[in-house]
Amino acid sequence: MRQDIKIVLKGLTDKDPSDSIAEEKTLKLVEGLQNSYTLIDDLRVEIQRIKDFRGDREPFYNLYLSVAYLQQKDFKSAKEVLENAVQGFQIQGLSMNEAMGEWLFGIIHFENGNFERAQRAGEAATTILQQLITRSEEESKYQKAKEYRECLRHLDFFRETIKESQGSEKQKTPVDTQTHSNTVEISCLSQDVQNIKAKLRVFYEELDKIYEYLREQKARIPPTLVAAKFYIYRTLTPAHSVYRSVPPPETDDEKRNYEELMKKVGFFEVIEQLVELERDFEQKANREEILEKINQAWDQDINQ
Repeated sequence: MRQDIKIVLKGLTDKDPSDSIAEEKTLKLVEGLQNSYTLIDDLRVEIQRIKDFRGDREPFYNLYLSVAYLQQKDFKSAKEVLENAVQGFQIQGLSMNEAMGEWLFGIIHFENGNFERAQRAGEAATTILQQLITRSEEESKYQKAKEYRECLRHLDFFRETIKESQGSEKQKTPVDTQTHSNTVEISCLSQDVQNIKAKLRVFYEELDKIYEYLREQKARIPPTLVAAKFYIYRTLTPAHSVYRSVPPPETDDEKRNYEELMKKVGFFEVIEQLVELERDFEQKANREEILEKINQAWDQDINQ
């Protein structure tokens, strides 16, 4: 898995020069040239330091920290900090980094012997990469499409390794006649599910094109579009639940707006993504004001 982890680290986009030292140390860790305990302590300190004034860098450091925990076989901690990283990338719209995070989830699950969840995480990463390839080709960015394809090629090798491991596990388990009959029924149902997912992927790609176009035009994105993308994404790639701490409300109005939005939207991940998008237009606004604007925009969007 060492080579896969290195591809994940090198595949991250939108890096900042200040991240280079942490990335270099993490790569050395993978090569066995860095002490994991020392790196974990360093990354924890750095994460605390950047929380307030460089929050956009936090997902990168959480991903590096996840790799460090993985090297110690501390799978629980590795997954917890990676959940924060993936959600952070998702909120910032860094799709390639989100895909790399999903791939790392697959590696963690694989190392922990959970081949089914590893395969699902690999599928999530594959879906994102395929969408990036399609978008790059449509925009005539053929070099980027080539880079994404090369990354996808390595990911396919990883997914094949998972399948082989799953096959070995199945061979150890005796199968009776009733089990075989149930398997056939499940297989038929699985095909129906795949057909539904194929239609959802088409719809997701259409929504994604509108989303990216609006971002390029620096236009406000309808809240329901952001929510619809997330709902479909969670349906297509339920590899894991991503949780991230939400800032506690500082005022009663902020709490009220947030609670109202949760009832309407259903997922705090969508709310946090809408907050990040709104900050592009309201950089001086506080969280209470931003949530108020999102709440009003949601109602207007629904009632149109």
